[in-house]
Amino acid sequence: MVLVLSDCIGGELCLREPGVVLDLQMGHLVIFPSTKISHFNLHFVGKRASIVFHTDKEIEHWAADKNGWEHNIHLKMMYNCT
Repeated sequence: MVLVLSDCIGGELCLREPGVVLDLQMGHLVIFPSTKISHFNLHFVGKRASIVFHTDKEIEHWAADKNGWEHNIHLKMMYNCT
């Protein structure tokens, strides 16, 4: 679950597998199975913030292999994954 807390230009949430681009604004809330759907934000101008809620079960998947993305070059740069 993601709750958007900021106002900016751009930064749409992209859900890859279903092919959906969501133009979320301040106060919008979206729920989706993040371990099953690849997702990212488009570029934006300004400041962007959100609160991301997850379950303990799913954080174990993230800790184990970054939900299958541990070898992605962009993720390595963001989180310094090895």
